[in-house]
Amino acid sequence: MPHTELSLPAPEELIQVQPSEIHFPFLPNVMLSASSLIKVLNITDNYVVLVSRTPVANVAEYGTRRNVGTLPPRSTQEFLVRRIVKKSVVQSIECDDKYLLFSTTVSKSFINSEHCVDLNKFFDKQSGQIWHIRELAVVLEPAYREGSPDGMPHTEELIQVIPHELRFPFVPDESISVTSLIKVVNMTDDYIAFHPRYNVANMAEYTMTPTGGILRPWSTQDIMVTRTSRKGVLQSIKCNDTNFLYSTVVSEDFQSDDLGKFYDTEAGVIWHKLELGVLLEEDTQLQPSEFLTHNETESTLDPMSLQHLKDITNNFSNERILGRGGFGVVYKGVLGNGKMVAVKKLVQSMPSSQQQFENEVNLLMKLKHPNIVRLVGYCYETQHLRGHHEGKIVFAWNT
Repeated sequence: MPHTELSLPAPEELIQVQPSEIHFPFLPNVMLSASSLIKVLNITDNYVVLVSRTPVANVAEYGTRRNVGTLPPRSTQEFLVRRIVKKSVVQSIECDDKYLLFSTTVSKSFINSEHCVDLNKFFDKQSGQIWHIRELAVVLEPAYREGSPDGMPHTEELIQVIPHELRFPFVPDESISVTSLIKVVNMTDDYIAFHPRYNVANMAEYTMTPTGGILRPWSTQDIMVTRTSRKGVLQSIKCNDTNFLYSTVVSEDFQSDDLGKFYDTEAGVIWHKLELGVLLEEDTQLQPSEFLTHNETESTLDPMSLQHLKDITNNFSNERILGRGGFGVVYKGVLGNGKMVAVKKLVQSMPSSQQQFENEVNLLMKLKHPNIVRLVGYCYETQHLRGHHEGKIVFAWNT
């Protein structure tokens, strides 16, 4: 533990914090989390290293996306602090939790030194460094939700996942990836944004496609979860990996092309956490329709123009609609050779960054599954994808 001392009265203080205490809505449900934004000001002419810590006696967990930082002279840094209730701990609106900020001055050359690479290690192991402590009290306030009949936020589940756990065949070969299908169901009359998070302690890496999105009321979205064994990590059929889906109520006109950033930076949003365990089974216990395999051999796609998509769907006519989902509308199209195609036109509230689009295309090109049809073409001018309706599939993505 580093040598520390309490913050001295101004002007010896290194930092100021606004506000001087952290406010959260009172959410006793362990599946709910809330966030609060604080600003940390370096009030000196020196560089200041900042590290946050929370006492183990707290009745809740407090975390930030980055719990360390380096502040140039007279600069300001924002921290989004998230509060998550500890399981099996009785909660009360009267809260004695504390959030601690440690600060110390460093030279300008420190910024380019090896110590700056890992500030947590610098804090834990560097001897002789004097740290100032700023203690922030946690204040809980009644939670209200605009438009709710009783003024309270949703405490029931916003979404359900079918099945309630991620099932994969046990594949110890780290060069092989497997993918499981789940359905995310909006159980409310509201629009719901959802975003995945993964446990860094997992013995495998997991990715979800799409990586979050907006669900219309009572709608369903299919999600593909890909599991890849970590290199050098001993794999076992007994798996304690966990993944999470966070969801929150949003307005009908809500739009975000980066739900991960929205989760990390938007203060005051109440998120529901749904935990998904991982079940590994021997290949013989699973039917082919229950899992997917990754084919690492690249296939090729045919580029198509937006005008061609309009032509084969009669300008996306309502008479050509095959179905609707949480993320868009599927239209029937007919090619010049008489083959039928399905064109899925996604709603504009879906994420639309180029990187996400490319990741989606690359994954869909590789997937093989009896219930997932092969992707054969795309149109990037409006980020549309298309495929054959009879035995093939198409996706589209609006910008």
